[in-house]
Amino acid sequence: MVVRLFGQGMDIVEVSDDGSGIPPESRPRIAERYATSKISSFEDIYSGTGLTMGFRGEALFSMACLSQRLIVATRTEEESMAERLEFGKNGILDESSVQSIHRKVGTTVAVVEPFSALPARRIDMMRRIRGERTKLFKLMESCKFSFLIGCRCQLSFRNLSESDETHDDHHIHTYY
Repeated sequence: MVVRLFGQGMDIVEVSDDGSGIPPESRPRIAERYATSKISSFEDIYSGTGLTMGFRGEALFSMACLSQRLIVATRTEEESMAERLEFGKNGILDESSVQSIHRKVGTTVAVVEPFSALPARRIDMMRRIRGERTKLFKLMESCKFSFLIGCRCQLSFRNLSESDETHDDHHIHTYY
C-alpha cells in the first residue's frame, strides 16, 4: 500500500495497492452508499476477503461526499489496461469520465480536495495539517504491524509537491 499526499493532503490524497483490482462488474457501484464487493455474508467479516486491506465501499462513498471528486483507477489480472473512473459527491459514477489507462494490477484511489464539501472543516484541517499528518503516519505504522501476520503488507508514505518527478505505474495523479 502506498499513500501519497499532494499539498500536504489538502489537494489530493492518493492510496494505491497492488491487490487483485476491482472486477469490472463491480466498478460502477463501488462508491455508492452501502456498496461493497468484498463482503457477501456475515462470515466474510472474519475470514477470506473480509480480512484484506482492500478498499471498502462505504469508505469510498464517504470520501466522495466530502471531497470535490473521487477518482479510481483499477486493473485485474485478466485485463491488459486499467480503467479510470470518476465519482461525484453522491458516489455515482460519471459515465463520461471512464477511460482506459496504463496501470499495474491493483487499485489507486485519489480523493481530490478533501473536505471541500465542508468549508469550515477544511479551514480547520488546514490549520492542523502537520499534526494530522503525524497522526496519519502513526496510524499507518500501527496498521503495518497489525497486518504483518499472514498478510503481505508494505506501507510507504510520501508528501509530494507539484514539482516532484515521480513516475511509476501506481500513480494516477497526472490524470486529474
